[in-house]
This record gives sequence, structure tokens and C-alpha cells, in this order.
Amino acid sequence: MGPRTGIPPRRAEPSQNLGMEGKLTQRDGTTVDATLDAVRQHLSAGEFFWLDLDGCDAEVIQLLRDGFGFHPLAVEDAEHFGQRPKIEEYDGFTFVVLFVAGRQNGELHVREHHLYVCRHFLVTVHHEPEPVLADVRTRVGTNPALAEG
Repeated sequence: MGPRTGIPPRRAEPSQNLGMEGKLTQRDGTTVDATLDAVRQHLSAGEFFWLDLDGCDAEVIQLLRDGFGFHPLAVEDAEHFGQRPKIEEYDGFTFVVLFVAGRQNGELHVREHHLYVCRHFLVTVHHEPEPVLADVRTRVGTNPALAEG
């Protein structure tokens, strides 16, 4: 038996094929439903934005790889949850896998999140709603300066 990390072991799961389900928070704090066209517009504009995805499908995987230019290994991790916590530096972005723990129905519940951190955008991928991310989105909406580098 390996060392205990406090994080329950999980098997890698393929993505849930949820498509472009998520929110796009713009530099001014405005949040809209994410669409491929809106993401492509923001990428070409070069202004900061946050794309928060509730899972991903093949089209989103292609966007992460080709549109954002993320390394194929980092994109593969978004397809297969069940990763270990990590921080990996790539050329032009940092990839982070972290876990958020909380109580759900009296039980400890751990949720996995993948973050692609770049100068002009943040991309988060998860399979379950995360109240902490919703709180951050609300704070950025009321104080857009929080989105400034």
C-alpha cells in the first residue's frame, strides 16, 4: 500500500461529453454562457477572460489543443479525470490539477479541477458544479479589477 495522501484513489474517467457547457467571464466582469464562437473572439482580441467549463467533449478538446495551443499531454488530462494533484509548467501556460474538499450529505466529497493559467486567460475544467468558483465569478463581476494581472 502506497503513502496516504488524504485524497481517495480514483480511476481515470473519460470525459462526460458535455460539449461547450460553461461560463465565459470577461475582463469587465460580465459573465455569459460559453460558446465556441465567443471563446474564439476573446482569443483573437487578446484581452483577459476566464473560461469555466463543466466537462468537455471532442470539440472542446480540439479547442483546447488547437485554439489555445495547450500541450497535448495537458489536454489529455482534461479528457481523463482521476489525476494526481500537480503543477506543470509548459511553454506559455501553467497546468494545475487541484482538489476541493467539502461536506456533502454529511460525507467528505472531493472534486477535481484542472486549471490552465495564462497571461491573457484562465481555463478551468471540472465535472461537478463548484460553489467556490461561482463565488469567485460573482466577486469578479462586482469588482472587475480582480481580473487584472
